[in-house]
Amino acid sequence: MALDQTAKIYNMQKSFKKYLVDNLNRIEGIRVSFDKDITPPTKQGVPYDEWVSVNFGETFPSNLTRQRIQLALCTRKDKEADALAQMRDIVVGYLTDAVNGYRRVPLYEVSTWTVIGAMLVIIEDMESGIKEATDGTKFKLINLTLKWGSKV
Repeated sequence: MALDQTAKIYNMQKSFKKYLVDNLNRIEGIRVSFDKDITPPTKQGVPYDEWVSVNFGETFPSNLTRQRIQLALCTRKDKEADALAQMRDIVVGYLTDAVNGYRRVPLYEVSTWTVIGAMLVIIEDMESGIKEATDGTKFKLINLTLKWGSKV
C-alpha cells in the first residue's frame, strides 16, 4: 500500500524549503542553505556574509506528525552582531503570525505542487545566545517544530 501524501517526509521537506527560499531568499535577499554545516555558501567563489543554514532533525510520525528543525542564522564581518539581530527579527517574522503567533506553511504534494494541507510552525522556548565560530562567523540557533495532520 502506498504511503499517503500527507505522511511523506519528502513533501514536508520540499514544502518547507520552498517557503524559506520564496520568502527569505527571494523577498529578503537572505541566502538559505540546507546543510548541517555553518560554512558560508559561496557565489562564484565569494562567500556570502549573511545566510541561514537549515538542519532537518528528528521526525515523529503519527496522526499529528512532528518534525524538528534547527535554523542557524549566520553573519560574517558583523563585529557587534547588529546584522545578526536584524536577520533574527526578519526570520522570526516569517515563522510567526501576528494573529495567534503560529505561522501556517503550505504542505504540498510536490510532484504537482498541489496544496494538501498546512504545517504549524512552533518556535521552541529558547533561542541560543550569539555564538562565534573559529572563522569569525557569528551565529544564533533557533529550534522549531513543524506539526501537521497526516495519515500514517
